[in-house]
Amino acid sequence: MKHLLHVKGRTQTIAYWVSIVLSCYAIWRITHGYSSANWLVLSFVVYLWCVMTITAGYHRLFAHRAYSCHRGWHIIFGLTGTAFFQGSPLSWAAVHHAHHKYADTECDSHVTNWRYWVGRTYGPILKSKKAFIHLMRDEFQMKLHEYGLVVPLLVCAITLFIDVEVFLFSYALPLGVFFLFSNIHQSFSHYQGSPRDQPWLEFVFPACGEWTHKAHHDNPRSWRFGVVDLGAALIQRIRHD
Repeated sequence: MKHLLHVKGRTQTIAYWVSIVLSCYAIWRITHGYSSANWLVLSFVVYLWCVMTITAGYHRLFAHRAYSCHRGWHIIFGLTGTAFFQGSPLSWAAVHHAHHKYADTECDSHVTNWRYWVGRTYGPILKSKKAFIHLMRDEFQMKLHEYGLVVPLLVCAITLFIDVEVFLFSYALPLGVFFLFSNIHQSFSHYQGSPRDQPWLEFVFPACGEWTHKAHHDNPRSWRFGVVDLGAALIQRIRHD
């Protein structure tokens, strides 16, 4: 039974396509006058928080341990990322460290071809536990890893119980946009065999600093990615010196 509650690539693929369809439906409701355009403000705020969670929490905190913060933020980041079908911090860190180790080779865990746009496909995952042993020693993170699917299912149930529009605009639409924008970032953050910095894309596809990608590869333990970096602004306020 436990294996059914683990967020896997197949689970993410289902969530990806369902969220894309529901996002289209949400936009259709607005364009046809069934829902107010004001709902888009909520969708953008939720989307932005999801991105902040991935860049400040999953990426810079859990994967690279670039800074330290209160235990409460570990729980908030873990629950938020899991709620948005990003898998546990443990699985995310394993994929990401493999990307750094084998970037732009056949062993790169970040797939950038058409297959990633069809489903959540990953290359070989890092087998060494050294990079993420700190997460394996954390009982809460291990629970998220083993039972991660419970969190998004609860979020879906609660938001649907409140109202269909609440579900569509506070969850389904932000999730669909996040999946879409993460596809764009994964496909275009590397070019001709190397990472590249494109901070101007933050104003087109907001990623809270992730478009300064080459600077991150050059110094992965830094919690600052660049000048246009909302993720660093959050970290500045929550980190321990």
